[in-house]
Amino acid sequence: MNDNCSGKLLGKLCTFVSKQCMNIDGLSEGKLTQLIDHGYVNCFEDIYDLDKYKYELMNLSGWGNSSVTKMLEAIEKSKSNSMEKVLFALGIKEVGQKMSKTLSRIYKSIDNLAKATFEELTSIPDVGPVLANSIVEYFKNETNLNMYEKLKEQGVNITYLKEDSIDSNNFFYNKKVVLTGTLENYGRKEAGDILESMGAKVQGSVSKVTDVVIAGKEAGSKLEKAQKEWNINFKDKIV
Repeated sequence: MNDNCSGKLLGKLCTFVSKQCMNIDGLSEGKLTQLIDHGYVNCFEDIYDLDKYKYELMNLSGWGNSSVTKMLEAIEKSKSNSMEKVLFALGIKEVGQKMSKTLSRIYKSIDNLAKATFEELTSIPDVGPVLANSIVEYFKNETNLNMYEKLKEQGVNITYLKEDSIDSNNFFYNKKVVLTGTLENYGRKEAGDILESMGAKVQGSVSKVTDVVIAGKEAGSKLEKAQKEWNINFKDKIV
């Protein structure tokens, strides 16, 4: 990260190891401060090299065999986190916990997200131009990419792990879907959640990559555009 401000670095590291992100027990703010001061940690990826300094760490004030062993076990365990926790931990501007989950359900791996275009991202509900630009620019940055590649080399999982129960044979699996109009049985958010649970990628607007438009009552221009311009499949209900 090349962050010359130790205060900012500490803040980023505290977020990275927090329960909402990588969930690494044993790395409190105080211990992270020690690691920074002694030169053991200067970036995210340094955390995954701490096993090289196991015996040196045991001699730090307030540390010991048990605490170091438990910390290293927690670090190793964190490598198995699902994509949404890792994505949130990276600290991409505008990408909060909820959006990390949304993007993970849609893209399935950080590698896929890193290739997403501005236009593709802004077609996703709740992803505006500021957020889309932040993601695109993050993965254009060489320092960020080097850090991300290092985390992968260290064995950190970057794929979404929460779709084991999805039937890949259902109609909506892996399809890009747009909702329009008033749906008979569901609100818009509920319908989107259901579709995502079936493996669909819900978009905010119709484009040439859209597979299906689900149109309720008073469907407007989205349905018309889908039918006239793109010849996209149309359904009037989810099931």
